[in-house]
Amino acid sequence: MSSKRIESYNRPVTPDIESVGQFYAKMLKGYVGISTIVAYSTILWRIFTTTSNSSTILIVFIDPIVIILVFIPISLIIEMRSSKINARVDSYYKKLSIDTTPKTIKIE
Repeated sequence: MSSKRIESYNRPVTPDIESVGQFYAKMLKGYVGISTIVAYSTILWRIFTTTSNSSTILIVFIDPIVIILVFIPISLIIEMRSSKINARVDSYYKKLSIDTTPKTIKIE
């Protein structure tokens, strides 16, 4: 932790401890992306070499691209409306008398 962060708490702060599982998950995260590309290219290679039907090849190759193109506008709409969604959720919190203001806790 940086000294600025420690000074803002005005108390001793323990360092962030990472478990062995989290360490391996972070380390393998990069390999997952690489293995996805390798697996997809292997699947495409097998389809290209064993299938003579061009429509099957086209469907397998175009499906991921179509899925991405479908979800791009949806994610953009959600991003644009996020402030309205947050305001609506905050109004529900007020109706339920839930206080969402941050609180400071003094530990001595």
